[in-house]
Amino acid sequence: MLKLSSLVFCAVVIAVLNILAISFLSPIPMRGVRLISTCLFLSYYTFFISGRNKYVVAILIALVARDYFYIHYEQDDYDYYFFAFSILSYILLLIKQWRKLIKYKFQTPSLLVGALLTFAFAFMLVQLEEIASPEFREPGITYAFYIFGSAIIALLLSSLYYYYRVGSRRSIIFCFLAYSCLITDVASCFAYYVSIYEMYYLERIAYVTSLFLLINYGLNTGLLDRERKYSTDYSE
Repeated sequence: MLKLSSLVFCAVVIAVLNILAISFLSPIPMRGVRLISTCLFLSYYTFFISGRNKYVVAILIALVARDYFYIHYEQDDYDYYFFAFSILSYILLLIKQWRKLIKYKFQTPSLLVGALLTFAFAFMLVQLEEIASPEFREPGITYAFYIFGSAIIALLLSSLYYYYRVGSRRSIIFCFLAYSCLITDVASCFAYYVSIYEMYYLERIAYVTSLFLLINYGLNTGLLDRERKYSTDYSE
């Protein structure tokens, strides 16, 4: 059974360790602390949680691989591998989400709202690419950056549709998870490509929060059962 209090305590401790690493360590060891943080969440989930979900395990493993390549991001093709595992983790999260969501009758949300959100997210992605692209190691990174950004946009739109369609506490958790991922990646972009070092603090806090919410979302089957029980449109 998920012990939320112990998970919160672990997340706070890991967040504090990351803040200390950013404050006192050089870039390579500081990135290594992020990798250790992801490994700790994976270990906690694997050894101390019952009823593990295979998608959550796969997502955490993909994040571990991403953080490994992040340590030496500038070396060889590590930047490509970083983007590849980032995209994979978001795709796995989307698959996990839509496997449940497609069991509800589809309802068309406001097309105007959906179009405006898509335009806003796409505009933000283009602006970030313009900021980051001068520091790309080679032009091909631009394509990986846009695929990565598109995966984030898909995750954000899916979280909003999930809340629109179900409106449960679990859907709120997923929304916070999606936006924590967004804040993590945007803050990381500004920290690395614009050299705003202080943004690493926001990046790490958002990242640890996203890992905490991922485990909470993936294991909170009680909330999932209540969604099924109280939704008249759910069909097995």
